[in-house]
Amino acid sequence: MKNIDNYKSNKEARNKILKESSEFVADEMRKLQEQDDEKKREEGIKETSEKLANYMRELEEK
Repeated sequence: MKNIDNYKSNKEARNKILKESSEFVADEMRKLQEQDDEKKREEGIKETSEKLANYMRELEEK
């Protein structure tokens, strides 16, 4: 009976660790995705700003 209790306890501990690990990995992946999205957004803003600046220069030259 003691072996069965130990097995159940170990199984529960493993399942808990797997669940916590999965949650940690999911959180880290979410953070990385958010960082990537922010970087793309900033690059888009920079590109748009450069296009607008070029357009304004062209208008001034005309």
